[in-house]
Order: sequence, then structure tokens, then C-alpha cells
Amino acid sequence: MKSLVSLTSLNIGANHIQADGGKYLSEGIKDLTSLTSLNVYNNNLQAEGCKYLCQSLENLTELKTLIISTNDLAPEGGKILAEGLASLTSMTHLDVGYNSLGTDGGMAISEPLKNMNILSSLSIAGNNLLGEAFEAICDSIKDLTALTELSVSVNHFGASGAEHLAASLANLSALQSLSIDSNDIGKEGFKFLRPAIEDLFSLKSLKVAFNESKEEEKEEEEEEEE
Repeated sequence: MKSLVSLTSLNIGANHIQADGGKYLSEGIKDLTSLTSLNVYNNNLQAEGCKYLCQSLENLTELKTLIISTNDLAPEGGKILAEGLASLTSMTHLDVGYNSLGTDGGMAISEPLKNMNILSSLSIAGNNLLGEAFEAICDSIKDLTALTELSVSVNHFGASGAEHLAASLANLSALQSLSIDSNDIGKEGFKFLRPAIEDLFSLKSLKVAFNESKEEEKEEEEEEEE
């Protein structure tokens, strides 16, 4: 790939590259400075492979789209990726979904997000972002006023996370697509989200399925047993 210096888009997703392969991938793309789109989805890179990839990201200053979802990065990989994203302030599309980032990884990713002022699409779904991690993410996205697509599905942040998200949505008037399904939001959480969502006048797509709180599910089960 080193000779493909004019390449602007590379999709190498779902190739089972794994951590060792990440080293060779990084070597192959480090000089492709014209790249604007890179998709490495579902390659089981893990933290080690992410480390190699991020060594090349610092050279890819034209990158607008990065899809690195479903790579089992875990918290350590999240911290490594956050360092790699720090210089990519011109990103418009970022997908880090389904990487089990957890609290530490989520906290780390929240930092580079603060500087991605023209980001229009963000997926951080499926990362088990609870408590302070989700609060940090919400704090970072509240000023990303160019966002038109946002997915925070399958993070189980509950009613408290819904309150933080609602505060951020107040600034995101350009949103056209919002996915918040599978987050244990419950009735209490929707008290915060409902008015915030109703003010998103540009919204065209909304996913809110599977959001009963654990307490509500338990109550229903008890009622069925009686």
C-alpha cells in the first residue's frame, strides 16, 4: 500500500487483522497522507493493535472519517486511541462503537472530542459508559454543534446519564438522527429527555427502544408472578 500515495479512502474492515496484523497495517498506511477515510471495523485489533495504528494516525492529518468500531479495544485501547485522535481536529465522522471502553476509556475519549468542532457524525455506542464516563462524554459533545448524527446506544447509563444527555442535546439543534436505545433510561430518565428531544426540530430518525429501567423490569416481573 505504500505506493498508493494518492489513495483517499481505505476500507479494510472485517479482515481479522488482530493485534499483530495491526503492526503491518500501520506500516502500510503511515505514508498515505492523502487519506480522508479509513475503515478498520471488526478486526479484533485490541489495545496492542490500536497502539500500532495510532502511530500512523498522527501522519494522516487529512483524515475526516475514522471507523474503528468492534475491535475489542477495552479501557486501555480507549486511552491509546484518545492519544491518536488528539491531532485529528478536522474529523467529520467518528465511529468508536462496541469497543468495551468502560469508564477509563470513555473518560479518555472525551478529551479529543472537545476539539472536533466540525464533527457531524459520532457513534460511541456499546461501550458500557456509566456514571462519570458518560457525563464526561456529554460534556464534550455539548459544544459539537455541527453534529447531525449521534449514537450512544447500549451504554446502560440510566436516568442519571439521561439527565446529562438532555443538557447536551439543548445545544445540538442540527441533529437529524439520534440513537439512545438500550440504556435503562426508564420513566425517570425520560422526564429529562422528552422536552430536550421535542426541541430537536431537525430530527428525522429517533431510536429509543429497550429503555425500561431495571427497577421497572423487576416490578413487571413481580406483577406477572402475582
